[in-house]
Amino acid sequence: DKKHLLKEAYKKMLPKQIYTRGKLGFDAPVGKWFRGPLKSFLQDELLALTPIQDYVNPTTVKGILDAHMQGLDFSQKIWNLLMFKKWITLLPTWKT
Repeated sequence: DKKHLLKEAYKKMLPKQIYTRGKLGFDAPVGKWFRGPLKSFLQDELLALTPIQDYVNPTTVKGILDAHMQGLDFSQKIWNLLMFKKWITLLPTWKT
């Protein structure tokens, strides 16, 4: 384990709580990305609901996007909607 070697090498320099703590997850800042560089993409994808319009309410989707853009964190819901749309879009290609 390369991390173990690194920790051992710097053991005397690291505070004990750093050296002994367990693994930590990494969260990508998708909330910021959705408000910034991915905003146009997101709006193009989710405001043009085809082919998921039979499963979600367009007014609700727009409300979620608007609230997120105003500072509330709906990144998980937005991610789920985006992945659902991508999944639905791929379904016809799975048929034999």
